[in-house]
Amino acid sequence: MKDKCFLIVGINGIKDMRKTNPSLGSGEISVKINIDIPDKAFFTPQLEGTLKVPEDAFSKKIQELDFELKRIKESD
Repeated sequence: MKDKCFLIVGINGIKDMRKTNPSLGSGEISVKINIDIPDKAFFTPQLEGTLKVPEDAFSKKIQELDFELKRIKESD
């Protein structure tokens, strides 16, 4: 994606930003900013996963849960 915008700056800092070259007031300048962002930055990842904690997991001991998680990792 390529685009541009104009930043309007006054003595006290940034006042506004516009897509087109703006009219300026006294003491203002316009700074043209060229933007170049790779298209792939806007795509959602193709990999997706789901983590589901079963309700009965809340009644188990921490050691049992840790063992189950290790067993799941080893089977991948």
